[in-house]
Amino acid sequence: MAELLPLSLGLEEDVPFGSFEGEFTAVVGALSAGLHWYLGAWPATPSQPWRDTEYSGVQLSLNSRGLHGEPAAGHMLYVCVGQSDVERAEWLASQVGLHVLGAPVQSI
Repeated sequence: MAELLPLSLGLEEDVPFGSFEGEFTAVVGALSAGLHWYLGAWPATPSQPWRDTEYSGVQLSLNSRGLHGEPAAGHMLYVCVGQSDVERAEWLASQVGLHVLGAPVQSI
């Protein structure tokens, strides 16, 4: 299946979590790949209300350090937030026992 890569997939409708990720990672194997979910909003936190956003989302890089990065061992999860939502990203990570690894990076 690797001969089909690179592959781009765009879904216009909501799909249930877990409905295709297993098959996607099986096809990717040890190759570099990534997934990006646009969220459209961030949930409320104890100190911040629910907020609609245009470009917020989550990026999962498999076997690389970025969606289009150099191959690397392991995977990375990037949370894409606006400058006013850094505290929200830190709080959300703490809810699943994780933490933000580095300083925010500005991207275009």
